[in-house]
Amino acid sequence: MISAGCSGRELAPGDTEVDGEDTEMSEEGDTGMSGEGDTEMSGEGDTEMSGDGDGDGDGDQPTEGAYSPCLEADACGGRPYLCLGLQDMGMTVDGFCSLPCVVDENCPPSPGGTAEPACIDIGGEGWCVLGCGGGDTCPGGMVCTDVGDGNGPYYCF
Repeated sequence: MISAGCSGRELAPGDTEVDGEDTEMSEEGDTGMSGEGDTEMSGEGDTEMSGDGDGDGDGDQPTEGAYSPCLEADACGGRPYLCLGLQDMGMTVDGFCSLPCVVDENCPPSPGGTAEPACIDIGGEGWCVLGCGGGDTCPGGMVCTDVGDGNGPYYCF
């Protein structure tokens, strides 16, 4: 289960607040894409990706910014970033900093591996993840994880 804000609680249908911000989740496990057409992103904060710099996709998980590790809501530095946490037995066991999005193209590229950036709906808002189903690989330091019921979806954490 993915939690928004790494607040230590999972989002469920009808939830309206996460870490003091209003949000709503339409269905538990909803990972559908949202939005169509041309979109524009704006916001403050460092959105540069880090890798090994040679452009061949074999870089590691960044230490700050999008896709960097986090376990607590404030680890990402606040909006526009949000910590998306992987929950196990009600505890956040892994997480990464994500950016808001409307379509896949709004998401920063993967710093390494072959995982594809994707915009998924969590709590009624779009957030960037790295999709790793179908044999795609994650950046160094991240692991392809089944966040569903054993049949995906699969995201890098």
